[in-house]
Amino acid sequence: MKISIKYKFLIGYFTVFFIALMSLNLLAQNIVYKNTEEIIKKDMEELYKSSRNYLKQFFVVKELTENSDSFEKNKELIGMELLKTYDVGVSLYDTNGNQLEVYDNQNHNLVAFNKNNSIDLKDISNYDLDLAIKNKAALRTNYVNNKLIANFSYPFHIKENNLGILRFSKDYTYISESNERFLSIFTYVTVLLFLILFIFSYILSLNITRPLLKLSKGLKEVSKGNYDVDINIKNKDEVGELGKNFNIMKEKIESQMNTITKEKEKVLKLQQSRTEFFNNVTHELKTPLTTISGYAQIMSQKDFDDLEFLNRASSKIKEESDRLHRMVVDLIEVSKTSTYEDKLSFTKVNLKELLYSICTDMNIKANKYKMNIKYDINNNLFVSGDENKLKEVFINVLDNAIKYGRVKTDIYVKPIIKNKYIEIEIENKSDDIPNDKIDKVFEPFYRLKGKENKEKGSNGLGLYICRNIMRQHSGDINLESKDGTVKVIIKIPSWQQFGNIS
Repeated sequence: MKISIKYKFLIGYFTVFFIALMSLNLLAQNIVYKNTEEIIKKDMEELYKSSRNYLKQFFVVKELTENSDSFEKNKELIGMELLKTYDVGVSLYDTNGNQLEVYDNQNHNLVAFNKNNSIDLKDISNYDLDLAIKNKAALRTNYVNNKLIANFSYPFHIKENNLGILRFSKDYTYISESNERFLSIFTYVTVLLFLILFIFSYILSLNITRPLLKLSKGLKEVSKGNYDVDINIKNKDEVGELGKNFNIMKEKIESQMNTITKEKEKVLKLQQSRTEFFNNVTHELKTPLTTISGYAQIMSQKDFDDLEFLNRASSKIKEESDRLHRMVVDLIEVSKTSTYEDKLSFTKVNLKELLYSICTDMNIKANKYKMNIKYDINNNLFVSGDENKLKEVFINVLDNAIKYGRVKTDIYVKPIIKNKYIEIEIENKSDDIPNDKIDKVFEPFYRLKGKENKEKGSNGLGLYICRNIMRQHSGDINLESKDGTVKVIIKIPSWQQFGNIS
């Protein structure tokens, strides 16, 4: 039986588009499900890193013993603290996998699972918990009561001590439902598109072949991944419309791919921001330790017998230790609220007293390299600012002057009154900094190549943090370098310009 060419064309057209659209549908499903897995995995990885660091700080702040007994004894406090902080279901187990406490985050209420189950625990696989008992972190997703639940378990260690097992449960049903809606719409669209193309192909197969051959060639190019091909059919009928629809579909696919790329860049930027935050934390904790280390090195000398210095050093070490403790507490609070600028406490600060104290402390370190800090502060000068933050800036700049300055030279500290501002100039002898590099030293993680540093461990965040602090004070910090002299100029608003009364 001879089959007409129009029916051959119709059957072939039907087969090609059916396979193509089904493949596209399956590909879309695969991409959506893989993307969901990646979202859950990245979310749980961030939760793992954050909760582990948070609990370590929690044990330090609460002065808890770092062992499994303390973990079990404080299970309620730990569970509720994690629940309030991360708003996810929290389960605590001992090292053998015995359940200690389980808390649900539904409606933000502290409700134990075993008292009022919002999720049937019997339906949840313990695959992740079994691996956690074997000292491994594991993630498992389950569909429970038509809900997509992710369970992440890991053994919690401090140093070499295994304190217990933490298990986080989070509901990702909203992602699953969103995926289902998207795939349903996508399926309807593909089916509709298939039907339209089938009808068009039947009509066109009656008396049009040449434009379809042209369209067939274009489809082959697109199937190879070449999206630069445009189907240019000049017919002012269904064939021409089909060509236009094909081009629109191709552009939408390209647009969706670009959207996915942009979203990926946003995620990477967020991860970079979090990494920068933890680097800033490291730098801020280093500041009070600089002073403590200076006194400790003097007192550790074999011939040290200065009782007056010992008393002053003990008092100073106690003061800096307290400040360090307060900083740790503040940083924990910052991790919850991310509103650190609100923590600044602006008061009337006596620069003469502040700089005298800082220069005296830092001179101990300077003398170590046969350097000397000279300061010319005769009159009381008052500025408006957060004294602890200003102290951090001055210590950081002086510390850089010592580390990068030439040995057997002096460091000069001098205040200058300019209109409604007070400028503190800190000058030292050092290698010149190229003009095109001066602004870059205030960028995060930037280090000058070839610049001699007397100490190791600089992360390139110091001046970046100093500039942020000064701009929070409505001031600024700048740097000049010429003829072997480096001058840092710190600009601070004076107290009088705010109309305050002593």
